[in-house]
Amino acid sequence: MDPMELLACHAGKSEHRAQGHPVVLCIQDTTELNFTIQPGIAGLGRPGYEAQHGMYVHLGFNASS
Repeated sequence: MDPMELLACHAGKSEHRAQGHPVVLCIQDTTELNFTIQPGIAGLGRPGYEAQHGMYVHLGFNASS
């Protein structure tokens, strides 16, 4: 499946669930996953500085009363 198709489906369902709520908060956080001590994991980047091996994860959580 194309990642953009997956995101579009998720965004549409989130929007549908938010309808009817006067206020919906999107609580967000970004965290760094550091796998420097596990260099065998392929496909990761350099999140902080050149010697690091890992990735950033940005999460969003929708909440209403």
